[in-house]
Parts: sequence; structure tokens; C-alpha cells
Amino acid sequence: MKSLTLMLVTLLALLCGSQSPWSDVGNARAAELQRFAITIKNRKVEPAQKLIRVTRGDAVELEFSTDEEAELHLHGYDRLIKVEPATTAVLRLDATIAGRFPIEAHGFASGRSGHGGHVVLLYLEVHPR
Repeated sequence: MKSLTLMLVTLLALLCGSQSPWSDVGNARAAELQRFAITIKNRKVEPAQKLIRVTRGDAVELEFSTDEEAELHLHGYDRLIKVEPATTAVLRLDATIAGRFPIEAHGFASGRSGHGGHVVLLYLEVHPR
């Protein structure tokens, strides 16, 4: 009976404590959606948009508008999205990997890129909880 009580107390402590293996799962569900509107103009973004900061476990929505067609690549998460003028393109993700990740344009439509077609536009920083 003592060992059963000890096991139940230990299990309860794990489930309720901040060190619970399930604590990140609960935080991810409770996290609010983090939305960012990003405008790409003349193959650049505004200085205030060059760095997006979120916390691990956040749900993230990056809404892009552009003056030129391109494919955007979020490194680290290996996500691609095509952006076109006169529309908005939305990239949704759960920020599960901490780190600093470039968002790069691959091949703007007019082909006048001086960087082999790949241009880093901004960074997504995912900070640990």
C-alpha cells in the first residue's frame, strides 16, 4: 500500500509540477496566435519587420504582401510559400524549434537579383520558454 501511495503522489507531482513532460503541450494550446503583417517592397522589408520574435510553443501567422512574385523559404522549419502581387500569402506554423531562422526569397520574378536568386529578407527568432 505504501508503494502505491508513493507512486500516486509522484505521478500527481509530475502532472501538476512545472517540470511535467506535458507542460509544453499545455502551453502551446494556451498560447495566443502571434500575427505579423510583412510587406516586401523593392525586394526588402521595413527595418522594423526584419526581426520577428516569438516564444517556443507560440502559434505564428506570417502574412506577406509583395510587389513582385517570389517563393519564400523559412529555413530550419523548411517551409515554402509563394507570394504574388495584389494578394496576401499566409504562412502558419507552431514555433516548436528554438533558434534564429532566416526567411529567404528564392528567385524573384523579374530575375534581377544579384545574390544568385536567394535574398534574406528577415529573421524569425524563436526563444525558449
